[in-house]
Amino acid sequence: MSHDDAGPRLLRLFEGHRLTPAQRRIAHCLVQHAGEAAFLSSVEVAELAGVSQPSVTRFAMALGFDGYPALRRQLRELGSPETVVQDEAGEATEEEAPNELQRAVLAEIAHLRRLAGTLA
Repeated sequence: MSHDDAGPRLLRLFEGHRLTPAQRRIAHCLVQHAGEAAFLSSVEVAELAGVSQPSVTRFAMALGFDGYPALRRQLRELGSPETVVQDEAGEATEEEAPNELQRAVLAEIAHLRRLAGTLA
């Protein structure tokens, strides 16, 4: 899912649902992190959104899913094989990842780079 169309796709998933303020923060967080949202755990989403982990589960259920894993599967289905990564010079590039495992690894690399940047 490219960053240009990922947000609108996620927004369509949330349309028509009455969300609490905490659930709106979760939705906003998922849109902000659309490129990696399908690979984040419920605990990671909770931390990014500033809510509790059970709030993330309730959010998924408010959208009609059995729980967060079902929502995450839907997010993965919405995605495409493009993942933004940094090259050796630190420049952002789009890289084709042919399968879900490679996309997950690339998303985790991007996540770890962001974490390293916040710790610097």
